Amino acid sequence: AGLMDIKGESEESAIKRELLEETGYSVRDVSLIDAGPFNTGLLNDELALFLGLDAVKTAEPDLESTEDIEILKIPLKDLFFVRLAGEAGLVRLAKTATASVKAAAQALAVQGDPEPALALGPLATYLLASLIRVHRGQIEAKVRGAAVLGQTPTVDAARVLALGLQSDEADVSLAASRALIRHPAAASVADALLTATLAGDPERRARALMGLACADPARGMGRALELGAHGEPTIRRAASVAMESALAAGAKPVAGVEGQLLAGLSDPVIDVRAASAQALAELAFGDETTERLLALTRDDSRAVREATAETLGRRADAVRGRLLSRLETGDSALRQTIIRALRRDAPSVPALRPLVRDGDPAVRHAAIWALTDLTQIESTGLATDADYSASLAESLGDNDADVRAIAAKALAVCRSLGEAVLDRLRGASVDRDARVRIAAAQALRALGQD
Repeated sequence: AGLMDIKGESEESAIKRELLEETGYSVRDVSLIDAGPFNTGLLNDELALFLGLDAVKTAEPDLESTEDIEILKIPLKDLFFVRLAGEAGLVRLAKTATASVKAAAQALAVQGDPEPALALGPLATYLLASLIRVHRGQIEAKVRGAAVLGQTPTVDAARVLALGLQSDEADVSLAASRALIRHPAAASVADALLTATLAGDPERRARALMGLACADPARGMGRALELGAHGEPTIRRAASVAMESALAAGAKPVAGVEGQLLAGLSDPVIDVRAASAQALAELAFGDETTERLLALTRDDSRAVREATAETLGRRADAVRGRLLSRLETGDSALRQTIIRALRRDAPSVPALRPLVRDGDPAVRHAAIWALTDLTQIESTGLATDADYSASLAESLGDNDADVRAIAAKALAVCRSLGEAVLDRLRGASVDRDARVRIAAAQALRALGQD
């Protein structure tokens, strides 16, 4: 590194001179990787980054008295962007015109368009890695980049996705994990992810653990079981998430998994309880776990109740009676949780329909929301039930705006609506509340009533 402090000297000449002075190494040619401002808030200087290949030691370093420089020799295979893009990608990067690299990076960062990067061949993984790991913001572009890498069957792409798991942006980390689960080269990053779970910052260890479950479900489950009782809540939560991912990816449950998740249901940390409840959905659990989950429908945390509802919903045939009995309580939060658990259970439709007129607006909203999902199950007959659509039309006049809006959305998936119902829906499109107007307009459009 050095300054361009000789008048008329080019950037290429300056970097060769500084390299020789500070390291004693010479290179014949250098190629510009990128250039631009590096501290726009304080300086108007620009930084240029060059790559030089085939360096040869030709002299001893000529250091100034204030310089204290250590020369590190790192094997090419261990360099950061060689690990990402591979040796061929690095060579390509050195030979690629800067304009095309910048154009591809710009398309990724600004428009979320990976196509220009992909046209660069091996360089694509380098550019996508830069976007996913280094840049802040542009979440949609990163998510799309992760999806593209998920369709790129190379080890380099899997490595970039492993880096994406370390993102502080939850949507990016989630997109990377989804892509890595299905990636044919996922196993190639498993060792590195396993090592990353052993020590270091809890957040990064947690992400590495979740990534390991995606890359190698069997090892991920084993490591999650080891860390399930860790002192750091972040790691305990990650252990439950990793168990869920590993089981969903087809890993066979090992001894102790259900017990560990059951312990997580009693954790003092909300996120751990919720993650444990959600992970249990992937197991064929017994009566003890069912009772614990039913008790958890009264948890103080909405996140825990919702996760519990999703898990119980997948066992609705076995627990339907006990869930329906809880609808008779006066506890609004509990009733909403039970309704959520039954939102894909066709036999529960007769019990849910009267709740559209319940005295509690939160329960009315939850019931219509659940019935909207059930409408899309052909066997329920709700889509063509005139009485049901009429009750939704009545809900368009509800005192609660949230109920009016969800009723409009529910009508969008009904069929053969009568003119009276459509008139009510048209009236809702001029409702005093913007959410209702938008929902009604979208429903009319979906019904071909523009």
